[in-house]
Amino acid sequence: MKIFKVATTIVIVVLLFFSCEMKKTKEEKTYPSDLPVIDLRGLLSEKGSDEIQMFSPTDRIEYIPLDTFPELSGCGDILLTENHIFLSKPKDIVMYDCNGRYQKQIEGADYISSLFYNEYTHEVYVMGKGNVWILDEKNGEPVGDTQTLYKTAPLTQLYPLASDRFLALSGKDNFYVTKTRAAICDNKGQLLTDSVVLTPDEIEKHVCWWDGGTYVMNDTDKNYLFFTYFPGNPYQTIFKASQDRIDPIYYLDIESDACILEAWEFKGCLYFIFSYWLRGYGDVYRNLTLATFNMDTHELKSKRLYKELQDWSAKYGVENNIDCGLPIQCMKHSYARKTVLDLIGSWHVLGYVKQNKIKDNAPEFLKRMNKESSPVISVIYYH
Repeated sequence: MKIFKVATTIVIVVLLFFSCEMKKTKEEKTYPSDLPVIDLRGLLSEKGSDEIQMFSPTDRIEYIPLDTFPELSGCGDILLTENHIFLSKPKDIVMYDCNGRYQKQIEGADYISSLFYNEYTHEVYVMGKGNVWILDEKNGEPVGDTQTLYKTAPLTQLYPLASDRFLALSGKDNFYVTKTRAAICDNKGQLLTDSVVLTPDEIEKHVCWWDGGTYVMNDTDKNYLFFTYFPGNPYQTIFKASQDRIDPIYYLDIESDACILEAWEFKGCLYFIFSYWLRGYGDVYRNLTLATFNMDTHELKSKRLYKELQDWSAKYGVENNIDCGLPIQCMKHSYARKTVLDLIGSWHVLGYVKQNKIKDNAPEFLKRMNKESSPVISVIYYH
């Protein structure tokens, strides 16, 4: 009898294990309109194996090591302009020349979330929690801020659509600068369109602090695609902002217990990296998945990157088929210069090798990196 009970228990455990791995059945859903739906539901349990590549082996990568700077490991965003590399930390900016030599530290911002380059005025926009600080690209000197210069409301971020108009994203006074409304405005702060609410149910709300965010990306026509991920909502809406209007273009559907970690656009495709996120004493990404959606054909592909990522700081992303280095994330993309930027810190490499081996034909500096190594900027020049 005892043997029978043990065998029964084993069978139940095995069945439960495989049931968790089975593809979840998608429930039939209706949406407010006939917009195309990017349906990511079920991909986390599918263990997708589609081939997903962004680049060609004929594209080129340049690696730029950065001069050491105190507490550089706390960096957030990166930006490459005609004359400089800018790297953000929570409350200041570190500026380098294009060879990675340290130039200066720029202070004065508050909780920097991202950096953006205004191609029309050759200025660097430092996106902070409550304001946007503007720097002269040539010397890094402060020009002013958008509340003072453009009369924008607090908690508003501006993305240039022309020399005299912007996509304006605004939100609540929460710590994670989540944006809930969008409009087009001019350089005097006057709205040129009605304000659009980004939540599906037309109710302005916060997202959960641990797995929500606002994603803004350029497309090939100098428009912006953007969305805020509101966990638990029945669907998300992706918008497009041109110089004179904002339109919804896609619905995005994903499980309510999923976390979108990265999203970007490249050559007419949308890329998403997402997972289940288990929180405890440390962050655990389970079933980490990469998906891509072709905006012309509406083809959806997915690839399981990790069953469980042991170290959240490890570099993950699209396979590097150029020089067999680390996986690539699209931290910053410029259609004007045809470049994709990524940051490689020692923490990325040390986290990566916990579950992977650096390839024999990978760049030599990756094999030598240790916790004392300075970060490296990778610049991909694509055709």
